[in-house]
Amino acid sequence: KNLGRANFIVLDQVKKAKTAPKTPDNAPRLLDLIEISDPKYADAFAMTLRDTLVAESLDEAVKLAYRPDNSRWRVVTTKGQLIDTSGTMSGGGGKPRQGRMLLDGEATVAI
Repeated sequence: KNLGRANFIVLDQVKKAKTAPKTPDNAPRLLDLIEISDPKYADAFAMTLRDTLVAESLDEAVKLAYRPDNSRWRVVTTKGQLIDTSGTMSGGGGKPRQGRMLLDGEATVAI
């Protein structure tokens, strides 16, 4: 049975998070929108989410991801579509069948 994928982070190997950069069009960073229940995980979240921006729609995500100055940003939409800095796009599928990643249309993270 395919149970999906998992990534593991060795917490004592995680480097201190950098200062948040200025985002294009003042777009929110995913890291700033989540609540981390235990501060010891904050740097691990920062390392994993990097400077991922959040957009309401795929059109907005494309505008944020590919900037006129040729810079690229990783952007996720509120529906879960992802544009990576490499230019790859992913998303789709149905609603999660278990877990707490989606609750009444809002993304949540359970730790």
